[in-house]
Amino acid sequence: VLADGLIDASAQKPELIIDAATLTGAAKTALGNDYHALFSFDDALANRLLASAQAENEAFWRLPLAEFHRNQLPSNFADLNNTGSAAYPAGASTAAGFLSHFVENYHQGWLHID
Repeated sequence: VLADGLIDASAQKPELIIDAATLTGAAKTALGNDYHALFSFDDALANRLLASAQAENEAFWRLPLAEFHRNQLPSNFADLNNTGSAAYPAGASTAAGFLSHFVENYHQGWLHID
């Protein structure tokens, strides 16, 4: 359902798409209960959110998201797998990479909160 929402949102050509979802539990494993995980290819947007969060005393931590996280999702049966194929996948980052496949312009104006 989240992928459908991202596809529909992208079709509207918005300036900004922010989604919030827990997909794997890996972000909680990495950060515990005290921080929200932030993923984005857009450094300026991520920095804006981090500054806003700090001003409001909300604990956010940016986790890595790179092209190789997107590329760790091949499937023999579908266009895309929803779990990483690496020996030690970065679960939270590959989950965000999975979502990025459904955002047309994922390099700018898209941010995922886990």
